[in-house]
Amino acid sequence: MIIETFLACSRKLKLPHSICEENTRFLCGIANLTPINTKVFSVALQLKPRYQFSFLDAVIVATALQANCSTLYSEDLQHGQLIEGQLKIINPFIIA
Repeated sequence: MIIETFLACSRKLKLPHSICEENTRFLCGIANLTPINTKVFSVALQLKPRYQFSFLDAVIVATALQANCSTLYSEDLQHGQLIEGQLKIINPFIIA
């Protein structure tokens, strides 16, 4: 999620690099980070074709699954989709 936030700040919002870097450092300081390891990559490679994810999205989803998350906030994935019966995708920009 920190990767997606950085990319959104720099590419979509076109914020200065210093602001994107500051935001990233802040998130790293408050987040419970889960390392990306060989298990995550293995799961990502299984999820990629099954859900037609990009590799980066598959790694993000696999990492969330590894951390036993129940919700993943993403504007890039299908809102409301349930992954592996465990992880629900929520687009935080959709007003319900």
